[in-house]
Amino acid sequence: MIIPLFFIIVGVLLNAIGHIMASIYVGGYFSGLYTALLYVVIGPIMMNRILNETRTMVMK
Repeated sequence: MIIPLFFIIVGVLLNAIGHIMASIYVGGYFSGLYTALLYVVIGPIMMNRILNETRTMVMK
């Protein structure tokens, strides 16, 4: 279950970066920009939780 979650979160982060870059390229709002900004904050938090969970599973 950890592997699929990892790829989902990486996909969310890459999608967020893509939307932000598209907004910069367009020079204004691009559809999905606000959600992308939210994902930039939530993505690393979720990644940290998954990595911590994996570490605790390995140590058991």
